[in-house]
Amino acid sequence: MTDQSGETPEYALLSSVFHRRHSCRAFRADPVAPADLDRMVRLASRAASWCNTQPWHLSIAGPVTTNHLRRDLAACARHGPGEREIMPEPHYQGVYLDRRRLAGWRLYEHIGIAKGDRGASREQALRNFDFFGAPQIAVVSCDRALGPYGMVDCGAFVCAFLLAAETLGLGAIALASVVSYPGVLRRYLPVPADNAIVCAIAFGHERDDPVNAFRTNRATIDEFCTLTD
Repeated sequence: MTDQSGETPEYALLSSVFHRRHSCRAFRADPVAPADLDRMVRLASRAASWCNTQPWHLSIAGPVTTNHLRRDLAACARHGPGEREIMPEPHYQGVYLDRRRLAGWRLYEHIGIAKGDRGASREQALRNFDFFGAPQIAVVSCDRALGPYGMVDCGAFVCAFLLAAETLGLGAIALASVVSYPGVLRRYLPVPADNAIVCAIAFGHERDDPVNAFRTNRATIDEFCTLTD
């Protein structure tokens, strides 16, 4: 059944969740209730995957382990760059570089960091390794033998996890930078030896902070979609 706009109730509900979801950059310290964590993981597991392989592996850190990780990762990040397990740092160029820069500049402007203030922008970037204060993180990994399709499937899982968090009134943010130090993550979490670490997700209860009012823009449909008769 659709309403006068042509939308079904299911579409309207999903649209609401998608439009509310954002990257949380300030969390409260209290951990997520075990029942809500179970709901998030179960719902995310419904993500589509190539040939139903479901290649994602999730290593979830509790508050104690998360604190160890934030301490050690922050120290590594201040010391020097790391090396990812799945691929080198992306090479942004053209429109992708433009979008990345615009999002970064708008975020810094939103939180009062002046353009060109490299010290303040670096400190903000280092907050990734503190997980923005989140009480818990989850590390997503994938069997290396599955190659690019396995990584694509993990991306679908990450999206599903972020949306599941939103439906429960929780905040979450996907983190790529922290996986530059896989040795630290593997020191504390049981990531399978045959797996490559794809990304991390910080999650918890969103804190009332101006940074959480920031929203990115989106490309128009014409910029990324073509329709052929």
